[in-house]
Amino acid sequence: MGIASAYEWIREKLLRSLNSYSSEVKNRLAAKYAEKFETRADLPELLKEWVIEEIKPFNPEAVPELEKEFLNYEARRQADPFKRYLQRVIRWATDRAGISRIRRRLDELSV
Repeated sequence: MGIASAYEWIREKLLRSLNSYSSEVKNRLAAKYAEKFETRADLPELLKEWVIEEIKPFNPEAVPELEKEFLNYEARRQADPFKRYLQRVIRWATDRAGISRIRRRLDELSV
C-alpha cells in the first residue's frame, strides 16, 4: 500500500465517520423537536420558509426544487402520524439549511 492509497483510505474512513455522525445528530434533533412541537401544526410551513430564506440569497435557482421537495413531504403527510411527518420535515430542513441554523430557530420558538 502506497502513501496515496493510505491517504485515500484514511480520507474515506474520516468522511464516512463524519457523515454518519452528522446523520445521527440530525436524527436525534428531529426526534427531539418533533416531540416538543407535536402540537404546532404551522411548523412544517415555517420550516419551509426558513429553508428558503437560508438558501435563496445564495442560490435562488434552487427554490423551485426546494418547493418540490417540500410538496413531496406534504403528499405523504396523510400516511404518517403528524409527529413522524414533522420529524421528516425537520430532518429535511437540517439537510438543506444546516443543523445550527434550524436548531437556533427552533430553540427560539415557543410551544
